[in-house]
Amino acid sequence: MDVTDLELNNKFRNTALYAALRSTPTYILEPSKALAIPSITEISSRWPGMPPEQVEAMENDYRVESERLRLWGLDNDFIRVGELAAADAMEQ
Repeated sequence: MDVTDLELNNKFRNTALYAALRSTPTYILEPSKALAIPSITEISSRWPGMPPEQVEAMENDYRVESERLRLWGLDNDFIRVGELAAADAMEQ
């Protein structure tokens, strides 16, 4: 509120997301696509030999982070920053 588009765009330009989108946008998932968490089986296959309790703790960490990301509701900001990064890239 009470922020002009120019001010908001400048704030967006100072974010890690903007910098990442300007450098390697193909490796960045939209927030809604980043919500998926790996299964215990997948986690175990990524880190063979990890004790089961650590695998379960890692799955829980994934779940907590996924829920936090969902609650932040960043989809609209992600789109706006992506459009800004693309527009800025075209101007250069």
